Amino acid sequence: MASAIVLGFFVSSCNNGSSTTNGTSNADSTKKMTDTTKSAASAAGKVVKGTDITIHAVGNDMSVMHYDASEIDVPANTKVKITLINDATDASMQHNIVITKPADKDSVAMHGISAGLAKGFVPDDKTVVAASKLALPGKSVVLEFTTPAAGEYSFICTYPGHNMKMQGKFIVQ
Repeated sequence: MASAIVLGFFVSSCNNGSSTTNGTSNADSTKKMTDTTKSAASAAGKVVKGTDITIHAVGNDMSVMHYDASEIDVPANTKVKITLINDATDASMQHNIVITKPADKDSVAMHGISAGLAKGFVPDDKTVVAASKLALPGKSVVLEFTTPAAGEYSFICTYPGHNMKMQGKFIVQ
């Protein structure tokens, strides 16, 4: 116990009790991380509505990538246009948007891997309602289709490994 007290005193006297690294305090680092997390969460929580929709694929690595919308609301049996803008610059951040039923999204993503790059990681599967081409980093793609009957669907990115973070609700009313 005495040695722990002496060691604590020695460490405190060496850095004057301050816990800074590269001029940034732990409190500053925690605040920056919290601010970054809040901005990503608020962006990912956006609901977009209408028949001419633009969403962004955001983030330059798999830990932060996401769509800037978590829900898309559209009318039933109506032609819609979704523009997907890929804001990434890293070559591995290729994205698409695929509409499917919530129960089928994991299967569609898994079969997308087998479909491969030549098919844009979109399987030939009757559970796929609509699918865009891949948007390369810094590019955009447009998906136009007639919405299905009213119900809750999902939208996902089927590029390998992306579907776990890049997904949302596609509500048809």
